[in-house]
Amino acid sequence: MKPENPTRLQETLPLVPLRDMVVFPHMMAPFVVGRESSIHALEAALATPSKRLFLAAQKNPQLDEPSPKDIYSVGVVATVAQSLKLPNGHIKVMVEGVRRARILSFEELRDYLGGFDFRGDRVMAPVAEFSGGEKARLTLALLARQRPNLLLLDEPTNHLDIEMREALTEALQDYEGALVVVAHDRHLLRATADELWLVDDGAVRRFDGDLDDYRDWVLSARAKEVPVEAATAPAGGDRRVQKRAAAQERQRRSDLRKPLQQQLDRIEQELDALATEKRELDAWLAAPDAYLDERKDRLKEVLARHGDLGWQLARVEAKWLELHEALERIGA
Repeated sequence: MKPENPTRLQETLPLVPLRDMVVFPHMMAPFVVGRESSIHALEAALATPSKRLFLAAQKNPQLDEPSPKDIYSVGVVATVAQSLKLPNGHIKVMVEGVRRARILSFEELRDYLGGFDFRGDRVMAPVAEFSGGEKARLTLALLARQRPNLLLLDEPTNHLDIEMREALTEALQDYEGALVVVAHDRHLLRATADELWLVDDGAVRRFDGDLDDYRDWVLSARAKEVPVEAATAPAGGDRRVQKRAAAQERQRRSDLRKPLQQQLDRIEQELDALATEKRELDAWLAAPDAYLDERKDRLKEVLARHGDLGWQLARVEAKWLELHEALERIGA
């Protein structure tokens, strides 16, 4: 919603269409919310500290599910003063008008939501129908719409499929504020991060390098480890007891390392296969013939697979690093 006063900032608020009534600024008004979409909008407003929503009149009060073109663009930002859930599931509310405002172009909002992979009928779908990943993307879209100076994101691509991850990455690339991301998703980090910071040995410091340098750092740190045998027997005790304790400790570590090493071997084979396929696609895309009109269908397939490989490589590389770090913690 865009206030009529141009000096005010834009806000993103839940919308409740009104039938046969208009609410003005500084006016207290009671009404009953019964439609499912309006109940969801009201609940969303009540879940915020400001408890604000946007009220706009319907052009035709007989419509149960008005489309954007059926709602007047000028309305009022209002604060929910009181609410009471009725036995039939409807909610009776008392609101206070705050200021007049105008709805931004729905096409503009559709374009914006399209950047977060909300397209077609999904733009108008009730949030209750959304998956966990869709709700996460919608939350990010609402946050970004408010143009905060800083976004803090912890594993934002968890539970998202490949297309949704790509949409999220593109949206974050367009974000103009400061961005702090904690993630194992190497593709996301490559696309959005200007600096890398390393958490190690109880401290945080700027990492001088890229993600490939970080992988090399993990390997070199592991190679420099000095094996230390654990001796549970007293220093002056029986040497055979000390040897037995050291052997048991080596066996314990070996038992812990074996399944991780097996996983690591499988991961490295998968990495090699994915990297080989990606190099082949890179070579195909580098050829001028790939862009001939008669190959446009093949080009579309290759581009889709190329993007898919990027995400798979990021996922597998992240797992590779996790296994190496787990092996580091166990020791030799």
